[in-house]
Amino acid sequence: MKNYTTITILLIIIFSTTLLNAQTKKTNTTASQKPAKPEIDKLYEKYKDSDNITLYTPHGDINGNVQIEFNNNEKPVSVTINGNSTNKAAIAEFISNTIKMKLKQGYKATKTPFFWGSLPYTEIVEQCLGWGFKEENSFQLLMRKGNMYFRVDAGCCAKDSKGYMGDGYNWEIVTGDSKRQGGDKATNFEF
Repeated sequence: MKNYTTITILLIIIFSTTLLNAQTKKTNTTASQKPAKPEIDKLYEKYKDSDNITLYTPHGDINGNVQIEFNNNEKPVSVTINGNSTNKAAIAEFISNTIKMKLKQGYKATKTPFFWGSLPYTEIVEQCLGWGFKEENSFQLLMRKGNMYFRVDAGCCAKDSKGYMGDGYNWEIVTGDSKRQGGDKATNFEF
C-alpha cells in the first residue's frame, strides 16, 4: 500500500509539472509569434489620412505636404513630408529635432556635412539653408537603420518650371523601407 501511494504521488507531481510546463511554453510561443509592426507601416497609419500637416516649433509653425509612396503590392514604401517657408529658424529647428528623434530610434548617419560634429544640429541646418536645394552646398543628410532610411534635403529658392527663383526655403524629409521598394516582383541584383 505504501508503494502505491508513493507511486501515485510521484505520478501526480510529474503530470502536474508536465502540464504546467506545456502551458508556459504555449504562452511564450504565442507571445513570440506576434511580429512587431514594421516602422514604415506605423508611419503610414499615422499619416495616411493627412495631405497637409502643421509642424510646431518654438520659432513658429511651418506647413508640410504629406506624400506616401507604395510598391506594386500596395504596401507603403516611404513617407515624405516637404514644404516651403520663409521661416528659416523654424525649418532648422524642425529638422534638428527630427534628426535627434531618428538618432534616438537607432539611425546612424551615412553621409554628413563636413562640420557635423562641431555645431548643434539647428545651427548646422540653418547655416546650410541659404545655399541652394539639391545642390552641393544645401543641407543634405542620409541616415540608415537596417533596411530603413531617413533622408533630409533643405535649401533655398528652388527654380520653378520657367527658371524663376521662388521665395523662402524648401525642405523635405523622407523615411522609407528599402527592402519593400520592389514589392513581390523584385529580384536580387548581383554584380
